[in-house]
Amino acid sequence: MDLERETLLMTEAGCAYRVQFQHQLSRAGIQPTTTLEFDSIEAIKQCAMVGIGIAVLPAIAVATEISLGKLVVLPWREERYA
Repeated sequence: MDLERETLLMTEAGCAYRVQFQHQLSRAGIQPTTTLEFDSIEAIKQCAMVGIGIAVLPAIAVATEISLGKLVVLPWREERYA
C-alpha cells in the first residue's frame, strides 16, 4: 500500500499512537500528502467507513466495526532499522 497517496485520518496531536505511527512513517521515509485531524475516534471511524481515508486506531476502539465487516485491518509491518 502506498501511504503517501492515502488520506490519513489522525487523532489530535500528542496522542500516543499517532506519535508512534508518525515516527514509523518518518523512519520509512513516507510523507503523506493529505492528513485530516479529528478530536473524536468516532468521527475517524465514520470517515474510514465511508472511504474518506485510512486510520491507525487502538484495536479495542474498532473491534465491533471489524467484527461486523464495517472496517478492515490493513497489513502493516514496522521496519526495524539498525
